Amino acid sequence: NQNPIDNYSFKEKIFLGVILAPFIETFICQYLAFKLIKLITKNPIYIIGLASLFFSVNHYYNWLYMVVMFFIGLILNLNYYAIRRISKYAFGLTFLLHAMMNFIALLSR
Repeated sequence: NQNPIDNYSFKEKIFLGVILAPFIETFICQYLAFKLIKLITKNPIYIIGLASLFFSVNHYYNWLYMVVMFFIGLILNLNYYAIRRISKYAFGLTFLLHAMMNFIALLSR
């Protein structure tokens, strides 16, 4: 399977892949996932691991891509976990990190 964003213009890819998707994914895969998983466990290893698994499953273009996205999810979730312990800007900073990663990936295609 191919990434659906491949069918869009460069401007659309910027909006969808660098702005909209990172915002929605940060909300669902960090903010919301952390809140829901914390209802089951308070262990940060499980919270970060399960949120990263959820992130990877949402990138199901093929199994190898999902494996890579698990590790990207780990980076984003570790970032979110670490920053939210010291700042109220964890969501915004994680969104910016995700957006920058997607922008670099888009430019490298």
